[in-house]
Amino acid sequence: MNSLLTDVKRLMRFLAGHTHWIVFGRIYASALALLLSVFLSRYMPIDMYGRYQFYISAFFLAGTFSLTASTNILLKYAAIGHEWSYGIIFKYRLLFAILGSMALLGWGFFESAESDAWVFFALALLLPLYHCCDLFEYLLQAQINFKSLNLKYFVRSTFALILPIATFLISGNGALTLLAYVGSISFINLAFYWQSWKSIKNKKTLNPALVVSVKRESFFLSLSGVASLVCMHLDRVLVFNHVDPRSLAIYANGMIVGMAINSLLKNVLGSINGRLAFVKIELWHYFAIFVFGSVLGIVGAFTMPLVITVLFGTKFSDSAIFSQIVLISLGLYSVSNILYDNTIFGKTSYMGAIYLNNILVSVSQLLSLLVIFYIFAGSEYLLIMFASLYPLKAFLGIVILVFSKWILTRD
Repeated sequence: MNSLLTDVKRLMRFLAGHTHWIVFGRIYASALALLLSVFLSRYMPIDMYGRYQFYISAFFLAGTFSLTASTNILLKYAAIGHEWSYGIIFKYRLLFAILGSMALLGWGFFESAESDAWVFFALALLLPLYHCCDLFEYLLQAQINFKSLNLKYFVRSTFALILPIATFLISGNGALTLLAYVGSISFINLAFYWQSWKSIKNKKTLNPALVVSVKRESFFLSLSGVASLVCMHLDRVLVFNHVDPRSLAIYANGMIVGMAINSLLKNVLGSINGRLAFVKIELWHYFAIFVFGSVLGIVGAFTMPLVITVLFGTKFSDSAIFSQIVLISLGLYSVSNILYDNTIFGKTSYMGAIYLNNILVSVSQLLSLLVIFYIFAGSEYLLIMFASLYPLKAFLGIVILVFSKWILTRD
C-alpha cells in the first residue's frame, strides 16, 4: 500500500510540473493537423482529396526504409546520458532513408502515370529530411525538456497548416498542396535538428561497443516492426488502386480522426518514457489505463457520427464507422503502448522480447491484411475489415509481448 501511494505521489508531482506543456503541444499539433484535413476535405474535390491521401501513404510507405523505430533507441540511450547517440543514429538513418527515396523514384518511374512522376520525384528529395531530422523530438523527450519540445511543435504545426492552405487557395492543385505540407515539416525538422545538435555538449563517443549496440538495436527494432508500418499505409494504397479515390477519402478521414484521438493519449502517456528506467509500472497501472481509455473511447465512439458531419460535411458521413472502430479499442491501444514502452525503457530492458513481439505482431498483421483483401476485394465490407486490423494489432501486441517476456525470462 505504501508503495502504491509513493508511485501515485511521484506520478502526480511529475504531471504537475509537466502536464501543461505535454498536453498543450500535443493538442495543438493534433488540432491543427485535423484542421488541415477538415479544410482540404471541404474545399478539395473528393477525388482530388483521395489522391492527396494516396500520395501521403506512398510517402510513408517509402519512409519505412528509414529505421523509424530508431527513435526509441535514441530515447533509451539519451535518457541515461548517451546524447552522442543523436548524431550516430541520424547518420545511420540517413543511409537507409536514401533507399526509401530510391524506392519512391522507382515507383514514380515504373508504376505511376506520367503526370504523377514529378510528384514522386519531389517526395523522394524530401523524404530524408522528413524522416531523419525528427530526432530532435526524442532527444528533448529524453531530456524532459517539454517546454522547448512543445514550442517547436507549435512552430512546426503552424507552418504545416498555413503553407498548404495558402498553396491550395493560390493554385487549386492537390499535388502542390501536398508538397507544401511535406516540405514545410521537412525543412523545419532540419532547422530544429541542427539546433539540437549544436546544443549537445559531449558529442564524442567514449565507448565503440555502445555505438555498435545503438546501430544494431536501431536496425533490428525497425526491421522487426516494418511489416506493421507497411500495413498502416498499404491498406490505403490498395483502396486507391483497387476501389476508387472517393472511397479512400472517406476511409482515410475516419481513420485520421480516430487515430488522432488515440495518438493524443499515447503521446501523453509516452511523455514519461524518459523516466521509466527509474520507476516500476505495476499491474494496477495497466488496469487503470485500460479502464480510462476504454470509457473515453466508448464515449467518443458515440459522438463520432455528429463529429464527422460537423467537421467534414455530409459527404463524409460514412467515415464515422471507421473512427468508431478505432476509438472502441482506445483502452487496448493505450495498454499495448505503455507495456511496449516499459519493456524498452523500464528498469529491466527486454529487447529480445521486443524483437520477437514486433516480428510476430507485424507479420500477423500483414498476413491478415492480405487475407482480408483476398477474401473481401470487391465487397462493401472491405474497408470495415481493414479498419478492424487496428484493434487487432493492439490486442496481439499485448498478448504476444506478455508471452514473449514469459518465454525469455522463464528458468
